[in-house]
Amino acid sequence: MALTTEPGERLHPLTVDDYHRMVEVGILMEDDPVELLEGALVEVAPEGPAHATVFADLNRYLVMGLPDEDALLVRVGSPLTFRPHSEPQPDFSIVDRAASTFTEHPVGAHLVVEVSYSSRRIDRGRKARIYARAGIREYWILDLVDWAVEVRTDPGEDGYATTRVVRAPEQVICGTVDLPPLDLAALFSDQR
Repeated sequence: MALTTEPGERLHPLTVDDYHRMVEVGILMEDDPVELLEGALVEVAPEGPAHATVFADLNRYLVMGLPDEDALLVRVGSPLTFRPHSEPQPDFSIVDRAASTFTEHPVGAHLVVEVSYSSRRIDRGRKARIYARAGIREYWILDLVDWAVEVRTDPGEDGYATTRVVRAPEQVICGTVDLPPLDLAALFSDQR
């Protein structure tokens, strides 16, 4: 069921603390398919086979591609906390290991990646604004509709100033983390 509002009606935005309390008291379960975006609980769409396949390949690329050091960590489907009103759960984020603790989610990342099909509008709009305002220097949207990667950089209060669309046979070069080039021809080899 979609929530609608009447003209002039104002909604009260939830805070990250409200969201956490809802989980603590059992209103929400930790595995409920929702995330807090700009004060609103937004349903997460179920993933299809293309999403699952690209997700698995991208997971392997990120984990194996990171330098062999203890300073960075790949988080998979785990929250980032941007107080007061957002706690998105990107498909992938590369964070400083020290920022990922047993008591708090990281408040920043070097790179955030969303695998996008049915969530494309949210990933390009609301999530892009949230990540840019949080100062995430590089944001990738793996677009499974157009089989391309949108690389967004230069974050600011109004969003990302630079968006570059990369398609196979080009490769994506990460500007914030020392990763090997992402071979889009290989990543999207099964596209239909």
